[in-house]
Amino acid sequence: MRIHTRLVALVKNLTPSSIYSMLSMANVSVKIREFTMNNKGFTLIELLVVVAILSILGVISLYQYAVFRESAFCSRIESDVHNTITTLEGQYSNTFSYAGVSPVQTEDNGIVIVIDASADAVSSVEGSHPKCKKGIFKFDPAATPVYAWIP
Repeated sequence: MRIHTRLVALVKNLTPSSIYSMLSMANVSVKIREFTMNNKGFTLIELLVVVAILSILGVISLYQYAVFRESAFCSRIESDVHNTITTLEGQYSNTFSYAGVSPVQTEDNGIVIVIDASADAVSSVEGSHPKCKKGIFKFDPAATPVYAWIP
């Protein structure tokens, strides 16, 4: 009963201009709805823009992948040289000789490690990979930075 009373009061307070404005807004919303309902899908320009954006993102991601891959090769060289030095020191603590230690590599991945050591001392350990552009990573106990990249 209350809702009916409120509707009656609302209708009594309507003026012709307010009725016209309500009808024109309803007509606009119907026209907008008809316009959007009839135009389904995307235009060719919209699809071309999306394809262009995706291709630009793809090129950027491929370039970054190559940079990260090169960085991974260089990091792997550093890790293998450090592990080889640790193995050499472990061998020396057990047998008091650096002889007979092979380079530490978990798999054959193209990294070349060269050990220059006698039975009593390690002269140097060098690691390199053809795809690492930093050069050769070298351990030299006589140098000031013990570990260094040599271009």
